[in-house]
Amino acid sequence: HWAEQYDRELGDIFAIQNEIARSVVGAIEPFVLAAEGVRASTRSAQDLGAWEQVARARTHVWRLNSDDNRAAIAALQRTVDSYPDYEPARSLLGFCLVFASHNGWIDPAEGMARGREHTRRAIELDTRTTRAQIALGYWRMREKRGGEAIAAFETAVRLNPSSAAAHCYLSRGLAFSGRDREAIEHAETAIRLSPMDPEMALVYGCIAVAHYTAGRYDQALHYTGEVLRLRPGFQGAQRLRCAALAQLGLIDEARQYLEHVGLFDEQFFLYYEDTDLSWRGQALGWRYPYLPESVFRHLHAASNGEGSDPFQFFLEPNPLFLLPNNPFPQPPGRS
Repeated sequence: HWAEQYDRELGDIFAIQNEIARSVVGAIEPFVLAAEGVRASTRSAQDLGAWEQVARARTHVWRLNSDDNRAAIAALQRTVDSYPDYEPARSLLGFCLVFASHNGWIDPAEGMARGREHTRRAIELDTRTTRAQIALGYWRMREKRGGEAIAAFETAVRLNPSSAAAHCYLSRGLAFSGRDREAIEHAETAIRLSPMDPEMALVYGCIAVAHYTAGRYDQALHYTGEVLRLRPGFQGAQRLRCAALAQLGLIDEARQYLEHVGLFDEQFFLYYEDTDLSWRGQALGWRYPYLPESVFRHLHAASNGEGSDPFQFFLEPNPLFLLPNNPFPQPPGRS
């Protein structure tokens, strides 16, 4: 699929030809990458070149789940180890690490640090690639540097105005900055450029965020439904859908989260019951954001007194209940 209109002076025929060529390349890129990724998946990793390894990793990235993200990161790390100066591998690896951090699939600090390293190296290798600018923008967005993130995404669009991915991520940056109309406009451009794009779930997600930040919760609910139709397990859409339901007063539906995760496990009685609940939620795809403006004072051991017999009685055995209940052998973020 490719369709554009051009209104130019006849003397600009060669410029128009170049513009059309760039547009066609940008529009078919996702399909070429998807086809090459499928082809590469049938071959041994030892037989693949750098570009084929990146194409195969992309088939994992588009699936939007922790297992595939982990597989993409591992594959891209091997590619970077073999081809340290290959910008496409660096860009995608940096993006995947930050995306995993955003979704709670890896320790946030680790994901951001490693993502920053690979993204910076990609930019050093080539500042003029769309994917490097997308990775840079996403990292800046997660650093809460909204203006700089949008600038990087805008650069990606300028480098390739026909890149659906560039418009998608510019839409995301604008949506999180509260510029809902512009965000929806760029998302719709991405859909027009590549209506069968493998990343379409992310495009719908951008529209959902834009509607949510503008207070149009019914539309946010609709578009999170579209995301989940394409990627049923994507927890980012699940979170936003739950929030939209609550905003609409549909508390029973929003309460399904608690029914999904459960409440405190009474076997803990004291200590570690909150950790257990949080880990169970994370394992089921829920994410717990840090809100620095929310401040609580924790009176440590106020119930029994630190070092007391009841303190030791409940504190010491409870980790033995915690670990078998959860998929994490240790708290996330530690090694």
